[in-house]
Amino acid sequence: MRLVVIDATWRKSLRMLLEHRALAELPRLSLDTPAPTRYRAIRAARLPHQVSTLEATVQALALLEGPSFDGTPLLDAFGRFVTGLAARRQAQVSASAASVRSP
Repeated sequence: MRLVVIDATWRKSLRMLLEHRALAELPRLSLDTPAPTRYRAIRAARLPHQVSTLEATVQALALLEGPSFDGTPLLDAFGRFVTGLAARRQAQVSASAASVRSP
């Protein structure tokens, strides 16, 4: 079994499905109730059920592999990445604001 994951925005992934018949014909796996995303700290989603590609992939693997699959290390690493990127962005915003206020 192979898991094919499209890593794109919702709009771009839909367009890829519509434009590429081979992708559109692949069976699909639906995620019933995705856990809240950790990605919101760096990128907003339009709907509450939208998650990052990595989060969706971990959920899909958990469904396919069953209880033997532990996605916790991947999600923990992703959480650290998101936290670090959000902190760097905030520092850049603060530095830019400080430079605007300085004569």
